[in-house]
Amino acid sequence: MWVDRFKGDPDQSTVWFCVKRPGPSAIKEGISWDVARQQEKDFFTQKLPWCSFIGTNKQRLGTENLTVHLSDVLSGLISKRFVIDIA
Repeated sequence: MWVDRFKGDPDQSTVWFCVKRPGPSAIKEGISWDVARQQEKDFFTQKLPWCSFIGTNKQRLGTENLTVHLSDVLSGLISKRFVIDIA
């Protein structure tokens, strides 16, 4: 179900991302941010169906890609809101 929703219709307005969070036991044991992100990368590069994604779908896997996307969206919104006239 999640794979179908994730791949979705390219014309839809909602952009889906998929991240892999550490499990409760890893969090309880104090997993570091770096280790959690590496495990997430390993998951998406080794586990089907995720490792078979290409192009845009692959770019929407993982916390790093989500962070980059949200940063771009926020930057765009800020630039629209605070237009600086350098004339």
